[in-house]
Amino acid sequence: MQKRHPWLVGLGLLSMVGWLLLPAKAFAGLSFGKLVPNLNFAFGNTIDSLYSIIFWIVTILFIGTEGAIVLFIILYRKRDGHKAHYSHGNKFAELTWTLIPMAILVWLAIFQQSTWAFIRADMPPASESNLVQVFAEQFAWNFRYAGPDGKFGTPDDIMTINQLHVQVGKKTVAHISAKDVIHSFFIPYARIKQDAVPGMLNRIWFEIDKIPCWDLKAQQMVFFSPDEIKEKKVALDGFAFKADNVDITGVKKYHYDPLPDTKTAPILYEGKIEDRPIEEAEYVQHPIEIACAQLCGLGHYRMVGYVVVDTPETYDRWMQQAIQNKLRSGESKWTDIWDKYYPQYNTAE
Repeated sequence: MQKRHPWLVGLGLLSMVGWLLLPAKAFAGLSFGKLVPNLNFAFGNTIDSLYSIIFWIVTILFIGTEGAIVLFIILYRKRDGHKAHYSHGNKFAELTWTLIPMAILVWLAIFQQSTWAFIRADMPPASESNLVQVFAEQFAWNFRYAGPDGKFGTPDDIMTINQLHVQVGKKTVAHISAKDVIHSFFIPYARIKQDAVPGMLNRIWFEIDKIPCWDLKAQQMVFFSPDEIKEKKVALDGFAFKADNVDITGVKKYHYDPLPDTKTAPILYEGKIEDRPIEEAEYVQHPIEIACAQLCGLGHYRMVGYVVVDTPETYDRWMQQAIQNKLRSGESKWTDIWDKYYPQYNTAE
């Protein structure tokens, strides 16, 4: 008879306990900042609450399921004098593990119905929001804003690639489609995610209430309300964002450094934008990430865009510069595909 090693059994049980504790460790990590801060004033907290509820439901079910596996391993292990019993199914058990998940899903569907309606059905009126068109492709995000005439599909439109500008404290409505395959428009800080499907127009909206900036002294990201930022000196340009490897594990340390030979920079202070000595800057305007949450091809990992959250002053400055420079990056994609085949998208409410 094969000799058993008690220390191997103990090591196996200890390993199983470790796996069971992973969900609790993950939640603890989220609680201490692993989940990026919520900047969506309109419904971000509701999304986080729903996420927390689903997390604990899954955690309890995971611990119960894995705990049952460990229990059965102990109870029904190979032992002298015990003969294996083979089961061909149990209708009660099968009904139980089918009906419980179904009941949970039905309850979640009913519980979050009002949230879904608020986010998906009740789009803000045009008078209270800024509209931007989003055209996804392998592997970039194309954005378009109406120019001075206020209409889309006209020669004064503003077009950008991988850079979206939104105003703090003002609702942004995004009309989204795709050029080639299914993509997913995902802004973690805004708690929004919406598929971009070729030949289909989808809509999503959000309202960011904090302005991300980079603290040049602490070299870390911070967030200011519109009132708080008035007291800060925030550079809008003149710095480069860099990353240094800290160790062989790939951990990086991020920081902003002044551009070489740069003496002055446009700095926002007390609601005004003026060229000031670059040494006066305390913070730098810092973008947040747009990701594609759909595996869209071999270059999926490169499909990263950025949201710049502007004050009214910095947004007007950027828009006026874009109009003056006739910014139309990726124009052919809009005119040859979006405007040609889907002109109805330009008048969609």
